[in-house]
Amino acid sequence: MDELTKLLFIIALFNAVLGVIIWVHGPRAKKTSSYILLISALVLWSATLIGLRLARSFEASFYSLAISYVSGVAIAICFWYFVELFTKRSVRTRRALVVVIGGVLISISPFFSENFIRDITNLGSPDKVLSVGWAHFVFAAYFVLVVADAFVSLIKSYFSTRDSEIKAQILLIFLGTFITTIIGSFFNIFLVQFSNSELVSYGPVATIIMVGFISYAIIRHNLMNIRVIGAEIFTLALVFMLFFRLVFSRGSDLIFDAVVFAVSLVFGVLLVRAVINEAKNAEHIKELAGALQLSNEKLLQLDRVKSEFISIASHQLRTPLSIIKGYISMTLEGSFGRVNKNLRGILERVYMSNENLVKLVADLLDLSAIEAGRIRYSIEKMDLRDIIDIVVEEMRGLVEKKNLKIIWERPTGNFFANFDKSKFKDALSNLIDNAIKYTEKGSITLSIQKEKEHNNSILISVKDTGLGIESKEVHNLFEKFSRGKIGFKTNTQGIGFGLYVAKRIINDHKGEIWLRSEGRNKGTTFYIRMPAAG
Repeated sequence: MDELTKLLFIIALFNAVLGVIIWVHGPRAKKTSSYILLISALVLWSATLIGLRLARSFEASFYSLAISYVSGVAIAICFWYFVELFTKRSVRTRRALVVVIGGVLISISPFFSENFIRDITNLGSPDKVLSVGWAHFVFAAYFVLVVADAFVSLIKSYFSTRDSEIKAQILLIFLGTFITTIIGSFFNIFLVQFSNSELVSYGPVATIIMVGFISYAIIRHNLMNIRVIGAEIFTLALVFMLFFRLVFSRGSDLIFDAVVFAVSLVFGVLLVRAVINEAKNAEHIKELAGALQLSNEKLLQLDRVKSEFISIASHQLRTPLSIIKGYISMTLEGSFGRVNKNLRGILERVYMSNENLVKLVADLLDLSAIEAGRIRYSIEKMDLRDIIDIVVEEMRGLVEKKNLKIIWERPTGNFFANFDKSKFKDALSNLIDNAIKYTEKGSITLSIQKEKEHNNSILISVKDTGLGIESKEVHNLFEKFSRGKIGFKTNTQGIGFGLYVAKRIINDHKGEIWLRSEGRNKGTTFYIRMPAAG
């Protein structure tokens, strides 16, 4: 066995072992399986060229060479299939039929067509002299076209994806395969086509580049696997070198090489096991830490929601509050007799406090439904101006009691959107109620308009002349239990649910909600953007 044949054997064995390693440690996906098929085709290519170099008869040489072309077709098909799965997650069926059927026809042609392999001479030497016909050119064209189609898919995917990790993987696959294809095609297709077959055995040497690059691309996202695979490759490379040294040792060197090989094999196995155990332990600890953190977050969230809901809503506050509201309302209306001025003022304050509690309970119930995913929307197409009309009339009494003005001029046109009337009304009421609480003098202005720059979306604004919000607090006001420092000092009744509930409702309607304020005592403007109904 000459040196080049030994090299081909080492390359075939290296590729096969690396394929097994990727199969064991790589992700369980179709693209991994397709890559194993590609490695199998590459190993077959190396094996057939080893057979060609060792053959001493025309028949053995012929079948080794013919099967090498079958492996070439298999390499093209498997690489194309691998790229299809890697870039598209599926395979183009019609294109696949053309590739496979064409490959089958070309694979059988070396066995039956005299225009493919015409003659093989120099049978006594490992470097056979090959003579091919026009059918070999058809094989070359098929191989180039199939591989080129795969390269085009890689290039398109590289420029279309925004994921830097996927870009890096595609680049590795492209570079490794392109370099290997150029080298392999030059030695095994183009030189042979032009009657120069002396270097045909050098093509498989370049497969190390392709296999190495793609293997790294597949497992590069998992650093633990890289450590394990690195240890395995290092150990196998060392064992292979010592094994071949042992095979060709003579005399006194044989015993020494045998001892070195045995010791290296034992320590290599121990090294790989240690790295695997370390990687498994680290991965297990990482999974436990992640699971513990996730469980802790879920428990805290469930505990908060449970505490909020059970401590208030479970006591059925809604029913007694509604009864209180009814009796106070009837008393103020004179249903139980005349009410003097002093008592009326007291009852009105009680009524307002009760209204605040009713609203708080409603917000808590909405919050509980939202957090538990039990909120249901009855979506219908309506004019948003009609909802604003209703809310303005309902809130007008509260506004006038604070000696404020509420300004709403209904514009012409149509402002139709798809929304749940009751839930959207609650969200808008929360914004106006918030404006009333934190505005001591001035006005609250509502407006509605269409935004051409946002696909004719509908923009609603609620602007007040109140206390305003400091810029550093703007981004936190829509969080649960969040209230501005200025507002907290002025109004101590709220607990920070209204804006949170409003945001969740608007977001569930595929809308947007935000606010702007120029600072303390400069007022606040809330905005709701809703997609217009088609």
